[in-house]
Amino acid sequence: MGWIMVTGLILPLGVGAQAATSSPRDIVLETSQRVLKELQDQQVTPADNPEYFYRLADEFIVPHFNFRRMSQRVLGKHWRQATQEQKADFTNQFRQLLVRTYVTALHSYSAKDIRDFLQERIKVLPVNYPPEATRVGVKVQVEGDKGRPPINMMLNLYLDQNKAWKVDDVQVEGVSLVTNYRASFYREIRANGLQGLIDRLTARNQQAMK
Repeated sequence: MGWIMVTGLILPLGVGAQAATSSPRDIVLETSQRVLKELQDQQVTPADNPEYFYRLADEFIVPHFNFRRMSQRVLGKHWRQATQEQKADFTNQFRQLLVRTYVTALHSYSAKDIRDFLQERIKVLPVNYPPEATRVGVKVQVEGDKGRPPINMMLNLYLDQNKAWKVDDVQVEGVSLVTNYRASFYREIRANGLQGLIDRLTARNQQAMK
């Protein structure tokens, strides 16, 4: 199973906002346990019942990502030029794109496969940071397939105004999710404009949900 599976199940964290007294590492670990508990008696696969896994993502994952902040970083200068409606539309469609990508990547796996993966192949490393820190990186190692080297991930979290830790980027082997999408979205904006990008994302998301 690839890193997309990990980002889909571990990154987006927890139910509701976590208090700042919970460390970023604790949030990752607690969320992993909640997902495991939810999957404990399930025999379904994302291919058979994608709605169940979309609900799982919305309940355990989405609340701990700041998708508006990620959208702002992805669009860069184009965010400043966007209308309020375009900002809201892009944020919604970008969130749907990420969740749909993760669920689709799990289609060939069962709930048991996912449970085993989380229990046996994920290692959340200790995190040291000063008490006044407002940004923290949580390192995660994913055991490689068939003796391959582990995959190294970094979950980048920041402390928001409500004193809750939120994810605003993910790096896999040093490659940023935000930077990756920025490059591809900039190309589309140059060709079709920001509204053209939003319309394409909307169409793709609608088609995928049929």
